[in-house]
Amino acid sequence: AFLLWLADVPTLLWTMVAVALLIPTIRLAHVMVDHVFDDVEERTPDVVEAEDDEEGGEDGEHTHEPDPPNRYKLYRPIADRLIRFLLVILAALSIGAVWDVSSILDSASNSLAEKVFGVIIDIVFALLIADLVWTWAKTAIEQKIATFPVVEPGHAPCPEAGCEHWADFGGRWCFGYRVEFWRPGVSERHCFGRVFLIDDAFRVGEYIEMGELRGTVESVSVRSLGVRHHRGALHTIPYGELSSVTNYSRDWAIMKLEFRVPFDTDLKLAKKIVKKVSANLEANEDYGHFLLEPLKFQGVRRMEEFNMVVGVKFMAVPGEQWTIRRDSYQQILDEFEARVLSWPHETSRSRW
Repeated sequence: AFLLWLADVPTLLWTMVAVALLIPTIRLAHVMVDHVFDDVEERTPDVVEAEDDEEGGEDGEHTHEPDPPNRYKLYRPIADRLIRFLLVILAALSIGAVWDVSSILDSASNSLAEKVFGVIIDIVFALLIADLVWTWAKTAIEQKIATFPVVEPGHAPCPEAGCEHWADFGGRWCFGYRVEFWRPGVSERHCFGRVFLIDDAFRVGEYIEMGELRGTVESVSVRSLGVRHHRGALHTIPYGELSSVTNYSRDWAIMKLEFRVPFDTDLKLAKKIVKKVSANLEANEDYGHFLLEPLKFQGVRRMEEFNMVVGVKFMAVPGEQWTIRRDSYQQILDEFEARVLSWPHETSRSRW
């Protein structure tokens, strides 16, 4: 600024001053907003906690319900973004006054300049409003998601689990998605990879497979998808890398079992055993209601050198088929041994 003042270029001088003051002013406003909201939260009486303690009862029992959305956490980022919005507008008006934009636009010989300034103003306002609306939507979504019950591994998520990425995608598409095509280095494949969100291809908590990667959807962000492998590794997958998605947590799951039995096995007796085991599984109080279709004996699937392979299948709620499969193997094995059936080569459970 000093060099510009020496060079006697007042327009560039005051432009630099406006921009230079804008950055620390925004940071100072952020600190002030945090201070005000922290002070308000400290002064707010904990009425809700006191009522919860009284409702706990004389026996000291308390219910562990999810915390309701905190309005202060919701309004804090909105206030921060709103003040930033106003400061940027004030800086833009100051720079416009320095450059005397009004006289430039009023000049009939500058129709191209008028169009350029008009487009720039539209883009700036769109981005600022998008940032404000997105901040509100993101904070509201996070507060809402925090009230949902935690999805246990191997279980299907609640229906509300899809609202996170739906609101996420909707807000970004309406206010900022098209702008990404204007930026260099952003391919159409990267942008259209998010079409999976429109199709509701996956939700938070569902088990999916993408090429050689598989796991439970843990997070959905603006550029990537977080998938947790069943062994603990966290995969971060950019939308541009999504070519196809296989969802194992929707509607129903078919589980197929195979058993190697001797050539002289009585298949009618084996079918009766499968029906009996199926009835036992359906009567189980823990997972019987997850069995959508009973176990079905499919007969011989193929012939091998020393034995033949018979098949059994069933339909269950996604995520619950593993427990049913475990008990199906165990009970069918026990029933076969109880009926004194011989096994190929060795009478060993490992042959199954």
